[in-house]
Amino acid sequence: MVFAFTWAWRNATSFVDFGAGNLIGFYGGATYGTKTRVGNYQTHNHVRTASGTDTDACASPHMDSIQYVAAATCQINQGGVVNVSTIATTDCVRITFTDGATSISTENAKFFAFDGSVDANAPTGVTCQALEQGDAAWSDSGANVNGSAAAIGLADQATPAVSKVFYVAMSATPSAVGEKLSFAWKITVDYY
Repeated sequence: MVFAFTWAWRNATSFVDFGAGNLIGFYGGATYGTKTRVGNYQTHNHVRTASGTDTDACASPHMDSIQYVAAATCQINQGGVVNVSTIATTDCVRITFTDGATSISTENAKFFAFDGSVDANAPTGVTCQALEQGDAAWSDSGANVNGSAAAIGLADQATPAVSKVFYVAMSATPSAVGEKLSFAWKITVDYY
């Protein structure tokens, strides 16, 4: 068994794989690299190259940004405040799980932010929110998705298929100034 997760973002017409080593950047303005102010959630997302090279890896149009506003609301690409139940799959990051050519079913899938090292550790200096497309509110835990104990559950997918697809939205705000290097997102899943 060789399983794989493939992450993709959507431009205007189709989903595009992030590619090895690329990262999701959470920014405070449309221009790549614009800082997000402490206590404010990002207003724009960009695909950026691996840490250290720090260049914009997504051509215009850039990936969609879903900004946390309150427990059940968001702004999509700086539009008006809407209920999170209006988020479409095309607004989300798509995560595809496969195990070669084997038909699988999934259960107990979880999604959370962590320090990039230990699942239980919250990211350093960042508060994160997440939801699965179709959820009525952000973060099952009611506060954030910082660390595996605060993970959101993703829907079980029992019908056997070669791949399983999850659509997630993420939003982040810094709690301190400076670049956040101990900050990553993770999905875990049981499959059979």
